[in-house]
Amino acid sequence: MSSPAAEAVKLRQYADSVRLLDSPFRHLPGLYECDSPAPHLAFEWRESASSTLLLCQPAPGEGGSELFVRRDLRSGRLAGLEEREAQSPHPQSMQRMYNRPGGGAGAGVSEPSVGSVPFRPDEATPEPAATAGTASDDSWSVLPTDSSQFLIQPPGLDLSLDLSLQGEDSLPGGFERQVSSGAVAVAEALAELPDSVPSVRSRHTSAADQRAASMLHVSTSTPDGRLPMASASGAGSSSRLSQLRQMADSAHQPKFEWAVAIDSSQPVANMSALVPDPAHTWSFTLDPFQQHAVCHLEQHHDIFVAAHTSAGKTVVAEYAIAQSLRRQTRVIYTSPIKALSNQKFHDFRKCFTTENVGLITGDVQVNQNASCLIMTTEILRSMLYGGSDILRELEWVIFDEVHYVNDAERGVVWEEVLILLPKHVAIILLSATVPNTEQFANWVGSIKRRNIYVISTSKRPVPLEHYLYTGNSSATSKELFLFIDSRSKFQRTGGYEAAVLAKKQRESSGGAGGGGAKWGAWPSGHLDPKTERNVWLSVISMLKERQGMPAVVFMQRIDTMVQSLTALQKLDLNTAVEKNRTYKFFRMAVAKLRPEDRELPQVEFFQRMLAKGLGVHHGGVLPILKEVVELLFQKGLVKLLFATETFAMGVNMPAKTVLFDTVVKHDGRQRRPLLPGEYTQMAGRAGRRGLDATGTVIVVCKSEVPDAGTLEHMALGKATKLESKFRVTYAMILNLLRGRALRVEEVLRRSFSEDSSQAMAGDRQRQLVQLEADIAEAGLPSCRACGGPAMDAYLAGLLEHQRLREQATKEILTCFRPRPGQLIVMRPWPGEPGTRRVGVLLQLDGNRMRLLTLGPLPSSPPPPTAQSATATSFAPLAAVCQTEFAQPAAQPQPVLLDLPAADWLDGVGQQTANSLRGEASVRAVLDDFKRRELPRFADSPPGQTVSQVAQELADLLRSRYAAAAPSPLLDPVDGMGLKKIDQTQLFARLAECRRSLLANECLACPGFSAHFSQALRRQLLIWQRNHLMHQLSDDSLLYLAEYKQRLQVLRKMEFVSQNDQVRLKGQAACELSSQCVLITELMFQNAFDQLEPAHLASLFSCFVCEARLQQAKPPPPPSTSNSAASARQDGRGGGGGRDPVTDMLLELPEPLREALDRVIDTANSAQALQCEFQLGLVPDLDPDSVRPALMRVVYEWARGTSFREIAGLTDQQEGIIVRCIQRLDELLKDARNAARVIGANQLSEKFETASQLIKRDIVFAASLYLDDSVDSHILRDD
Repeated sequence: MSSPAAEAVKLRQYADSVRLLDSPFRHLPGLYECDSPAPHLAFEWRESASSTLLLCQPAPGEGGSELFVRRDLRSGRLAGLEEREAQSPHPQSMQRMYNRPGGGAGAGVSEPSVGSVPFRPDEATPEPAATAGTASDDSWSVLPTDSSQFLIQPPGLDLSLDLSLQGEDSLPGGFERQVSSGAVAVAEALAELPDSVPSVRSRHTSAADQRAASMLHVSTSTPDGRLPMASASGAGSSSRLSQLRQMADSAHQPKFEWAVAIDSSQPVANMSALVPDPAHTWSFTLDPFQQHAVCHLEQHHDIFVAAHTSAGKTVVAEYAIAQSLRRQTRVIYTSPIKALSNQKFHDFRKCFTTENVGLITGDVQVNQNASCLIMTTEILRSMLYGGSDILRELEWVIFDEVHYVNDAERGVVWEEVLILLPKHVAIILLSATVPNTEQFANWVGSIKRRNIYVISTSKRPVPLEHYLYTGNSSATSKELFLFIDSRSKFQRTGGYEAAVLAKKQRESSGGAGGGGAKWGAWPSGHLDPKTERNVWLSVISMLKERQGMPAVVFMQRIDTMVQSLTALQKLDLNTAVEKNRTYKFFRMAVAKLRPEDRELPQVEFFQRMLAKGLGVHHGGVLPILKEVVELLFQKGLVKLLFATETFAMGVNMPAKTVLFDTVVKHDGRQRRPLLPGEYTQMAGRAGRRGLDATGTVIVVCKSEVPDAGTLEHMALGKATKLESKFRVTYAMILNLLRGRALRVEEVLRRSFSEDSSQAMAGDRQRQLVQLEADIAEAGLPSCRACGGPAMDAYLAGLLEHQRLREQATKEILTCFRPRPGQLIVMRPWPGEPGTRRVGVLLQLDGNRMRLLTLGPLPSSPPPPTAQSATATSFAPLAAVCQTEFAQPAAQPQPVLLDLPAADWLDGVGQQTANSLRGEASVRAVLDDFKRRELPRFADSPPGQTVSQVAQELADLLRSRYAAAAPSPLLDPVDGMGLKKIDQTQLFARLAECRRSLLANECLACPGFSAHFSQALRRQLLIWQRNHLMHQLSDDSLLYLAEYKQRLQVLRKMEFVSQNDQVRLKGQAACELSSQCVLITELMFQNAFDQLEPAHLASLFSCFVCEARLQQAKPPPPPSTSNSAASARQDGRGGGGGRDPVTDMLLELPEPLREALDRVIDTANSAQALQCEFQLGLVPDLDPDSVRPALMRVVYEWARGTSFREIAGLTDQQEGIIVRCIQRLDELLKDARNAARVIGANQLSEKFETASQLIKRDIVFAASLYLDDSVDSHILRDD
């Protein structure tokens, strides 16, 4: 074996060559799977022998199978061999990553590979929380050299290697591995080397490791846990990196452990020195927040950028993409909607060339081998669950529009993806300004165990001015009133009040309008066509005078939008040259459509209106026409655009002016004013950077002027906080159980909904340690009777008695409901542990009871909270079975009590106060007490009725409630009539519990009272400890109960086995993105086997359709009496005609109607099964989610009917039809894959055929954003 000195020479030669791919080192088995760094790393020298690769065994978990012996259970003889799928011994065995100089293994594969399992985000058990300054980060560190860009930190390994050449004698240091026989320890080799040895870093730094680190020059103090990305430039580079680290270390971190807030109000000093060789440059100077983001990206930090609309967040994404291209790794850019993905694909291809940018959506895959892939968040989630090979080469994931996490339906996808992302992937979050960015960033950092640097903007790059417009004609077109200036100051006197006054003056002179109405009283805002036209003509006149175009008008109702645009169809805002450009671009955009599709009414209408500079943008517009509108608007060829709020999510769509037709919306439940975040997102489109000094926002007051408080809150209030929309789904459960890389409980624990609870885990652990010490110190009573099991039994019996008594009280209040005048026995009063007081019931309202009792009371009643396991509630329970009642004083004082009935009701007396006769007497008593609460009547004696009731109560207490008298209480069974089986059993258990407490031997102890207090204090500590342990366990998770209920449903339906192994049915369900349980259940019932491909397409539209039949708009009124007669004849008119549902079902083929009935029956059966396990309606298995509104439309489309004809079969708009069929295509492909999993090849072919039948013509017209020449067509004049 060679000496350490000889090996050191070889190490030096290796460092000089830096040819990592041809390295003579051979890593020992399991090197990349180790969970923690070993103290040493052994290596051995060998000659390259490529032929030996043929002898390598496949890595665990990468597919393959194993043979198992099958034996006869009785004789033990060999019965045969069974082939089973090889199991991965460790989930992280699938998470290897190798250097990717130009495309690695599996490059460009977006589908899960055979045998792949989901990537493990991090350790199964979270590490103890480190300080913010020493947070770990396992992202990649890459040498920024021009020729050799090598990864120096393997994913999943906490060690990273600095291979920078810091001098002629420098060698790569930091190889640490346990020494094995026949290998040389690096420490011995380094002992003979110069002192300038590069360092290695690990977050696992024990005392012994620190001593060894001091010998090997190991650094342990850098806050981000990464190595310097040094280059061969020498000292200048080291100084630059040192300054970058100082910027990160000096970040202010006052509140959160993992979120580091960065002060981005000032530009970065000596930016060019810190980033001398930027990965990407722009033609403009970066804003301060962009400069700070670039500096942190240079250090490979995870960042959260929250900036105002149009501030330039895309610059951050572009720099990360450029870094990825330089390092030859991959980056994924996610967006919430497919349209936004298409737009980003178009923009990034212009910035980074076509071969470097790819697109993956449900229906389009372009250049999947590209380094930068753009996709929706749902696509990324599918890749994570499937263990796609793309993830092995992934360096960055950029999440755009992160505030979409607040979406009720799809927000859970963002949380799932962030939880499931592998450790080696760095994260960039881009969002609009929200008030809790640091809280969200802290959550992301806590689940990834590394710092998230928060960079925010304090103001818009182009300030906004907000106006109220009250004009309605050319004569009043100058009625524009500033109510919020560019400094965000509300102008009440000169702006808002002037607008209200102008409305009032017009109203007094006979005009329409009013002023100052509350938002809830606002009318719908609908005007007759003539008035509507006059209002918009006056608005356009005002905009022309102010040179306020292009402008966007945000509306909440599509029908109002169409009405307004139709009223302006004679208006022309474009010049002749602009008309020509618009016309030629429109013809080019629709040239690839079929001739009959180019003649659709919507297409022809858009062609006319766009040529005049008018446009419309909403969900009902055909996708290709929406893209035409967007591209023309960007070039200034659409002067006035009517749009819904979805347009505010577009990219690069700034306008000079934004107008609001109304500031009220219907959110599906009620009409309400716009939220601050909604208003800000739309208003933020105003102001073109570099062109406008200020942006203009105008609220058009068609009727009343909105309330001042509502306007101020809407425009200046805080945006909606980022909140968790996490929910448990069947698809999530099945995918996690199938992959086994992460337990479902771990995902629940790491959700944003558990953030506040998990943040308190450290404090709870410290409290737990203290409680253990307190319990040991408290000790047990020294008495033989009270210090043993008897006292434990007595305390447990008291707790059980309290629980049963609460249940009994609930039954009495629910089923018996005491009446006014009845005597009510209360639980022991504070200060009177041995007695119970009695009062006359005056009023029982819900859970509140008002009683008249006799004073004086020893103390005031405690706060109205439920009884709990505290010393106060248990103190009187030592005498819980006593029947003594508080006797009245010689001169009793009537006292009125208002108490929670569930906490204080202990029984109902047999007697009734005869002095309370009817509602009038009760009201007289209550009024008397209320009158004497006034200062001037405070000393007045009680009234006659009060005195009579008090005297009668005193007499009853002396006669019937004395100690020697028989029990005066109503028996719950015989006296109250609570005779149901469960009720009688409850009261029997309560009586038995009381008898058991009375028979306990502890009661015979002379020192029982003191012993009880000592034992109770200790037991309370034990209960607190158990409560803390419960909070620290999985049992406290918010969604754990629902998960277990859903798991029971899956077991019952045989999707998983009793030991939670995913069965064949569950594996098929994992292939489906929508309604996975329902569709798979139908598939196993052979419900689809006899259907034709067109039938399958029609039936599956029920699972993706957004429209409801009852929401369909009524058909337009017939223009002639003949057509009206015809409508009545075929049953679609008024009178006794059929409803739309019946019409639609009767027009479907018989097999399709039967299949629909089966779908509904299966959905109802599944829902009944959910109710059996106490699950209510859930979105992913809800019978109401089966919506057949477009079944006939899809059926005819699959049969080859033209789009013009199918559009006439429904009242739904064209865009809704297209979106339904596009989503249907994705679901049919998923169903095809599910059928292949279960071996149903013929059914799989039917699904494939159905997909091919619907994928045609205008519904699947190629996006204009995929055409690189689209911009040149807009600017072309000839």
